[in-house]
Amino acid sequence: MVYTPETEEDSAVAERENVAIACKSAGDIVSSLRPEDVPHFAATSLGYLTWGSDIPQNEMGLGDFGGWAFDTLQFWGDYLNQEGGMDLDTFCNSYLGSKNYGFGNDDLQADVDAYLLVHAYWKGKKSFSQALNDMRSISPKARRFEFFIKRFGGSRQNVQDAFWYMMEKQPIPYATEEIYKLISKAKRLPNKDEAYILARSFATKLLYS
Repeated sequence: MVYTPETEEDSAVAERENVAIACKSAGDIVSSLRPEDVPHFAATSLGYLTWGSDIPQNEMGLGDFGGWAFDTLQFWGDYLNQEGGMDLDTFCNSYLGSKNYGFGNDDLQADVDAYLLVHAYWKGKKSFSQALNDMRSISPKARRFEFFIKRFGGSRQNVQDAFWYMMEKQPIPYATEEIYKLISKAKRLPNKDEAYILARSFATKLLYS
């Protein structure tokens, strides 16, 4: 898990204080989540609240880095460090979503829910608890599909381009190629073909898991 940097502008500080108040007033909602969901969901939500969720559908934004984009990069490190010698396609099909690697189903669902809560369900809502309850009244599978539509316009190509945007443009301040390799525990970063395979597998997991 990675925590995105927090801006110290007055508006951002006030926003974080509002989030803390809302969370404290949410009653037993957090206790209704599986324990493994909460830290990842909270960190990813804070990233989108801090940096925004209105992101071009074929690009990666700062808020994404604490969610699906970093998790996909971390999974790339898992692939390079595997001992079985699988090719990337086979490894993705076999293990993306597995709890034994860096991008399990719980992480994926937390990424999906954090984006949807901030981008869609909390906008215009009177309370955090109402927004969270409305979102979680929908099945996890349906929420994954909704994320695919809202975040990527329902396009696998956009998923691929958004992940490659992170590799090619490196839009995160101070996050150099060496930093990417360090946090993903990877000897090298994926080339374009490899990045597309990773992103396609992520899209498939959103649609069919």
